[in-house]
Amino acid sequence: MIFLSHRLSKILNEEGLKTTRGNVFKNNHVFSIYKKDLIREERMNREDIVEVSIPIVEVLD
Repeated sequence: MIFLSHRLSKILNEEGLKTTRGNVFKNNHVFSIYKKDLIREERMNREDIVEVSIPIVEVLD
């Protein structure tokens, strides 16, 4: 992934694109974007387990 990150950052910089803070892209920026996308993809595709139980009502004096 490191070599690919380097190539992608080079392409992005050649296109004149900047990071959200206005800096040039570096390997770590590209890898961070990739990593966050993997986390997002996992979150979107997982099945959440939700258990609903009967509520307990108590009367306090």
